[in-house]
Amino acid sequence: MQKTTPTQLFGLLIFVFGLLLIPDLSFAQGAYLPYDRDYYHKVDRYEILQGRNNPFFNSGYKPYRRDILAKFLDSLAKNPEVIRSKADRFNLDYMSQDNWEFSEQETPESKKNHFLNPSTEDRETSRIMRVRSSEST
Repeated sequence: MQKTTPTQLFGLLIFVFGLLLIPDLSFAQGAYLPYDRDYYHKVDRYEILQGRNNPFFNSGYKPYRRDILAKFLDSLAKNPEVIRSKADRFNLDYMSQDNWEFSEQETPESKKNHFLNPSTEDRETSRIMRVRSSEST
């Protein structure tokens, strides 16, 4: 068996320290919307329908960040004067679902049932499962 020299131990220590330190020094880039002409057209359309500039981002600068766009879409969902037609509602739901990670509104696919705040259905299911398991023992 080969002996480890102090130089090798020092190199290994630097390597391990570097691996632990690299994630703290790196910054991740935010998620941006891809350049899709129809997608940006819908966002611009909703801003025009709103009748004022949105407070979240300037629509002249592209690409849009998904988290900021999700805030804008959430504000539109709360404003019934802007979204009037079924097509607008469908497109708004589509874009909210596309940005589900940052959206506050509940999308049909996610249902946002978090384990820290379960819905009443989840609590009822858990209660039934506990009762059944206690009956079987």
